Amino acid sequence: MNHELKIRAFFHDPIDKPLQISGHEARAAEYLQALGLMPVADDKDVKHADHLASAVERVAFPQGEQVDFCREATLTHPLGSGSLSLTETAYGFTYLKPDMDAVKSTVKRALIKIKERSGNDRKKLLLDLWRNLPEELKQFEEDNFRLGNVWNLLPAETRIPHHSVFDHCWLTAAVA
Repeated sequence: MNHELKIRAFFHDPIDKPLQISGHEARAAEYLQALGLMPVADDKDVKHADHLASAVERVAFPQGEQVDFCREATLTHPLGSGSLSLTETAYGFTYLKPDMDAVKSTVKRALIKIKERSGNDRKKLLLDLWRNLPEELKQFEEDNFRLGNVWNLLPAETRIPHHSVFDHCWLTAAVA
């Protein structure tokens, strides 16, 4: 098993992509570098895995359609009919568009902490990311952006917000 390929596949999209789609490729590369890995431009294995994961998770959607998740933050469940609006104060939470520099700093701090625990062992790094990255981000987020547990639910596809970016990235890594 190529653990480094799986880590690169996981970070083909940054976990903060729903917060700002523009520039997400550059952020993904920065996060890989924070883990001591070099991004591979046009990695065919990663692209193939991403396409397969996307096909499994999503129904066809018109290409021109866009959703500004920071303005219309809504979460849905793939099997339920309800939705959760993060912009309504009825839930005791109002989504605030975060400062992306602060988000990047938060993600990098979490990644560096995990990297330090794993050393140069790529298998340990992969497993530590899988098991602990959501918790690390939750702790940082609660102090800074109040997303907390919602971080784990940020949608991979803002037009169809029924599966998380974490789910998509891990499925891509599994396929790679």
